[in-house]
Amino acid sequence: WRIAWSFISVSLLVTAALYLAMKYVERPEGKPLYLAAFLAGLAASAKLNGAVAVAPLLVLPWLVPDKISGRLRSMALTAVCALAGFFAGSPYNVLKPGLYSSGFGEESGLLYGQAGGLNYQWLLPSLWREDPVMTALLLAVIGFSLWRRSRKDMVFHALLIASVVFLGG
Repeated sequence: WRIAWSFISVSLLVTAALYLAMKYVERPEGKPLYLAAFLAGLAASAKLNGAVAVAPLLVLPWLVPDKISGRLRSMALTAVCALAGFFAGSPYNVLKPGLYSSGFGEESGLLYGQAGGLNYQWLLPSLWREDPVMTALLLAVIGFSLWRRSRKDMVFHALLIASVVFLGG
């Protein structure tokens, strides 16, 4: 469980951020977007690949302009909220920034390996090796959640499924 905890927390935070991003698309007013950015920043502080959730949120105000703030101001506020979430989740990045920068070198060494090739593990094959019954249950739940949904729900689930597969590495 000690190892899985970071995966679980990142998945929860990214899922909540995606949900709030969809709420923003429904009604483009800043509050859900800024909260989504904060949660994505927390996800990035919990596990580095949680930062994958930040990039789409930074572009979202350009694609769907905020009714009140406008594009550039919304993009800037989104970035500030993501940074605030990141530093709230990892305050030592402010107090001792060298600790985190040394972790980047270690992460890149793990990701690319000593030979320079990509050393990434996908979540589903790893889960299948560890617990095939739970993996089958996860796939059944994902399949059931896609059954008879609206187009908006399908977009959300497509993002969710991609994050479940990708974030497990």
